Amino acid sequence: MPKARPLIIELEVSHPCMNIHALDKMREEEARTIMRGITGVSKNKVSHIFTFKSSNPKKLIELHKKAPFVKQMEIVSLSKDSADVLMATEADVGISHALAKSKCFSLEPVVTHHGVDNVLLFAPSFSAFREFLEMLPDDFEIKIKRKRYITDGVSAGFSTFSSVGFLELKAASELLSEKQREIFNLAVSKGYYEVPKKLTIRELAGITGIKASTLQEHLSKAESKLLPILARILKNI
Repeated sequence: MPKARPLIIELEVSHPCMNIHALDKMREEEARTIMRGITGVSKNKVSHIFTFKSSNPKKLIELHKKAPFVKQMEIVSLSKDSADVLMATEADVGISHALAKSKCFSLEPVVTHHGVDNVLLFAPSFSAFREFLEMLPDDFEIKIKRKRYITDGVSAGFSTFSSVGFLELKAASELLSEKQREIFNLAVSKGYYEVPKKLTIRELAGITGIKASTLQEHLSKAESKLLPILARILKNI
């Protein structure tokens, strides 16, 4: 029997949702919600921590409070363009229950923007991914934007992100700055993460024309953001 291959899938999910509904009411191009994590799951509700990004986060909070799916909301922090909230919703209205019950998990926070949830999903096998989809309600519209299988030959380090196409995905633009992504891609392509390294930080800096210390700072920030994701991938393959 062939060995199951893990994969990373980029999804767009459209469904009846308090986030999509509230953002539509905002009519603000850059407004978005970011599900940072699931804090609790019970038979009747799922609790999450969200970040709301908007020029008017108070209005976005009030719109969520009025949503019939929302059972409870607590403001953790509030600024002029952002809010962190704890929010409990009905158990079957979002993707959270499927994430909690399946073998799949989200590699990055779920970003809701322009009418869809953007999900970067890790699945230990395609059958596990299919089971995840079967747990979603019938009125969910799922678009698979991209999928990448992880093979044994690319699962050893930071080069995994380049090999599976992660840095081409929408989640990468949410996670890394343009400069961090550019320098990290260059480091991977030039063999900086190979063993032994094919070049040094100074040599890499010479290619880019920026100071070695500045390049090291960009690279370190990218690594610190990507390392937790890499650890989760390697733990599950």
